[in-house]
Amino acid sequence: WTYQAIGTGYVNFSATVTGTESNSGGTISVSASSTTVYIVPAACLSVTSWVVTNGSSLQAGSTFELMFTVSNTGAVDASLVLASLNLSDPSLARINSGPIPSGTVTIGANSLVTFVWQLTVVSWDADTLILTASVTGTDLLNSVGLSATAQAVLNTKPRPEGEFVTYPNPIEGPPWRLNIYLRLTGDARKVTVDAYDAAIHRVYSGEWGFVAQVDGALEVDGIDRWAPGIYLLRARAELVNGSIQKFPVVKVVVK
Repeated sequence: WTYQAIGTGYVNFSATVTGTESNSGGTISVSASSTTVYIVPAACLSVTSWVVTNGSSLQAGSTFELMFTVSNTGAVDASLVLASLNLSDPSLARINSGPIPSGTVTIGANSLVTFVWQLTVVSWDADTLILTASVTGTDLLNSVGLSATAQAVLNTKPRPEGEFVTYPNPIEGPPWRLNIYLRLTGDARKVTVDAYDAAIHRVYSGEWGFVAQVDGALEVDGIDRWAPGIYLLRARAELVNGSIQKFPVVKVVVK
């Protein structure tokens, strides 16, 4: 006999075989019972929440996180659970880190795990990025394959208006990075950016090598070492054609 488990609980099986004795014509039989079998629900992975921080429309240089929470609604552990992230167009954003936790994990019965990725938008064009997060795993009891998937849509904003643009502004917390966009009139062999505090003391001086006109994007890390306050930024580009491009002074607030 072949049975299919359809519910949760304990079950015993018993079987009897009867026949007829050929000489006497009498009835003969034999019976047997199984040990108790416990039927439990299988492991089942499902997406509990799928969060994109900082909104669904971001500008180049903006850093954001994806938080992908997966739950196991079954009564058996889900083992060898591995998370992955696919970008519909990798030229629009880069993955800085993740997933965290990395590698394979076990999600216990009626438990959940949140996987986190950090990404940065790198495209200056207005476009649509589809983010697809997936997990695969195995039912610990019967080795049946498990999976769950979710998608989010992120819109990348077009190139900002202005010659010298900084963002975020104000800077209020991690990742404590200042993104700069310069509208270059040509490719630059060198770009310098200086920052001055309210007392006109220079607190930062940065230099970049070749910066393409079609890009114009710079990143300044370590803003967490700047004291809260108002800063003035000056930028200067030495173009490949030998000319110098100067930019208007911009104000940046660090909180």
